[in-house]
Amino acid sequence: MSTAGYLMPLLTRKLKYLGHIKTTKIDNVVFKLHYRYTFNALIVACAVVTSYQFFGTPIMCLSQARTVNPHTINNYCWVEGTFTLPKALTKITGEEVVMPGIEQKNRKDEILKHDYYQWVCFVLFLQALAFYGPHLLWKRWEGGHVKRLVADLNKALLAESKKAQSENSLVKFLITRRGWFDEYALKYFFCEIFNFFHVLVEFYITNWFLAGNFVDYGWQAMFFDGSAEEINPLTRVFPKMTKCNFNHYGSSGDIQVYDNYCLLPLNIINEKIYIGLWIWFVLLAIISAFSIIYRLCCFFYPPARYRLLQIVSRRSRPQVVIDLVNQLTYGDWFIVYLLGQNIQQSHLADILELLALQLEAEVYQSDETTKNGGQMVKLPIGDEEIKA
Repeated sequence: MSTAGYLMPLLTRKLKYLGHIKTTKIDNVVFKLHYRYTFNALIVACAVVTSYQFFGTPIMCLSQARTVNPHTINNYCWVEGTFTLPKALTKITGEEVVMPGIEQKNRKDEILKHDYYQWVCFVLFLQALAFYGPHLLWKRWEGGHVKRLVADLNKALLAESKKAQSENSLVKFLITRRGWFDEYALKYFFCEIFNFFHVLVEFYITNWFLAGNFVDYGWQAMFFDGSAEEINPLTRVFPKMTKCNFNHYGSSGDIQVYDNYCLLPLNIINEKIYIGLWIWFVLLAIISAFSIIYRLCCFFYPPARYRLLQIVSRRSRPQVVIDLVNQLTYGDWFIVYLLGQNIQQSHLADILELLALQLEAEVYQSDETTKNGGQMVKLPIGDEEIKA
């Protein structure tokens, strides 16, 4: 009874595996970091900021104006923006100033304007769409070739007749279309380069959006020691307490200026989001740069292609993989490598073996044609003949 109880779950898992159909892979992990993980992270950040901004209390202003509705002042300061004083950022809180950046303003004092916060949710959303763009471009160029070529070969359970037919059709297609996938591989490489430069552009756009405070924002935030001599980068870029001047007519018609303190709870969220973005953009740029170097190694260094193809086809004989790498162009190797990530291991070894035999026969046919003085020779491949 105990043995049966042990074997049944094992058999169930095995049957689930045999019936499992893998989703089609047309890119690598680094590509997914851009359009999947970065896109999702930006959408989540946008949703958090949006929910707090439109359904919470993003700003609360304290005013001594008795004749003005507090909601009016809140809305005015949110729309027009607030400011802090750089001269008060390094002063001691509670002794010299009430809050960092908050002090009595003179006419000649420099101010730091803060009006970006009402646009944060929109910028994050647009950045998310931008990170998804290269994936859409590659899907359009890819055109579903991998999915059509894989056909039923991503299924572990496949009838022998169906398996043989699918394998022969795939090998025949790869033989007759040799060199056709060079442009295909170059387009993928272009998308990888596009991803790398896009991260740099997004870094620049974010820095422009935050008035030039994003370049070293994460670095300064991580290594800020809290000393009074240094300006807290979080307070400088995302202050929690700011000032806002509201002009209003008095009872006699004179203009009265109300100096308001405004609390910005939303900046508690914003500062964390942009620290995370700074770290992620830096890591993503480094990883993308290494991905480009890796792609160049694959292009110029055949042993790298051999190693990668050996990894995706663990059941293939090493000599078969060596023969394929030596006879296929980079574009042909690239499509075979993508197919190897989608085809079940039980079928892939047979396909590579058959492909290597057909390529070897084609080389032999070419040699025989040369020996015969260019005489036409026919080599049967599947259901059709290819003229040498």
